[in-house]
Amino acid sequence: MSINKEKDLLYAVLEAQKVVDKIEEEIAQFQPSLSKAREVQESAEKKLVDFMDDSGKDTFRSTDFNVTVNIRSDFYASFDKENKDDAIQWIEEDCGQSELIKRKPSVHPRTLSSFLQRRMKAAEPIPGHFFKMYWKKILKIKKLS
Repeated sequence: MSINKEKDLLYAVLEAQKVVDKIEEEIAQFQPSLSKAREVQESAEKKLVDFMDDSGKDTFRSTDFNVTVNIRSDFYASFDKENKDDAIQWIEEDCGQSELIKRKPSVHPRTLSSFLQRRMKAAEPIPGHFFKMYWKKILKIKKLS
């Protein structure tokens, strides 16, 4: 590569880095506002979920407001940090599911959640001290077409 091309490349890289640095600064400025907005959103969603739970509904449709509101429960699971190695060994050896284990060794959180949920539905035992498991209500608001 010629010296001029190397200089041009170096200048282009330095200019790109300046742009990236500026964008990162702008993102950092908005971060507190974004965090507050997420808190407000989560609070409003929780109130709506609680209201719908109290009324015994998991779906609401309004043609006046042109929306459909649905609530579903999703299952989440993660490893208990103190027992992760034992949990991975249990998955591999006791359950015969070594294909779930990825690099490091680890299991993707959604894969782990799906695996444990299938075991629960089949009434198969799960050593609870290996995992943190919970159900979370998910709110979905969709505009009607």
